[in-house]
Amino acid sequence: MAASTLIDQPDFPMNLHIRAAEADDVPRLRRLLIETVKTHCSDDYDARQIAAWVSSAENPEPWARFLNEQVALVAECDGELAGFTSLAEGDFVYFLYVHSDFMGQGVGRQLLQTLIDVARTNGVSELYSHVSKTALGFFRRHGFERICDNHNLINGVEIVNYQMRARLA
Repeated sequence: MAASTLIDQPDFPMNLHIRAAEADDVPRLRRLLIETVKTHCSDDYDARQIAAWVSSAENPEPWARFLNEQVALVAECDGELAGFTSLAEGDFVYFLYVHSDFMGQGVGRQLLQTLIDVARTNGVSELYSHVSKTALGFFRRHGFERICDNHNLINGVEIVNYQMRARLA
């Protein structure tokens, strides 16, 4: 995917710009994921679970393949990283993280809608994701239904998330 603008939102409450992620973005994306998990997931996961989750994000190997194997999008507001998302295998929402300063302002919704538009363009009729306890409400509000619970082991620590599906109209 070219690093072109996918969406600008002139009537959005902020100057939001969504574009394809580039290799230079990866360090900022990793930091955003780690900071978001540490800051916003502590009501749903304990310290050991958060440490295990963050350790998986600190591994540079998967990030090296990330841009080549997924449709990866970055949301920026006035040049600041507001969030990012990705679509793997055409129908799997792999990442969806929003920076603390931009939560509750529609950034996640716009990122998800852009992925849905990409999926529809490619003939996809359903999207799937593995969603944290923290993000469960967001995904439900955007048409995803819970299919089952996943019990993941990361560094010997169990982390529960939910397999979810959305049928695209």
